[in-house]
Amino acid sequence: MTANAHSLWFTQMIEYDVPPARQAELANALAARSEQLARRCEGLESVSIQASDDGCRVLQSLQWR
Repeated sequence: MTANAHSLWFTQMIEYDVPPARQAELANALAARSEQLARRCEGLESVSIQASDDGCRVLQSLQWR
């Protein structure tokens, strides 16, 4: 079986544990960094940043081709 290079995807998920007072700051910093990555890295297809309701976690998901 041969893989087509254009059909290969990689999903990277990073969960951050943060003090509730810093959650919004971290989410904003990750969004800014993701925009920089999107401009520099051709293979970055999508980014998702989610903050937990309890204020203690931020999840960043990046999908690469």
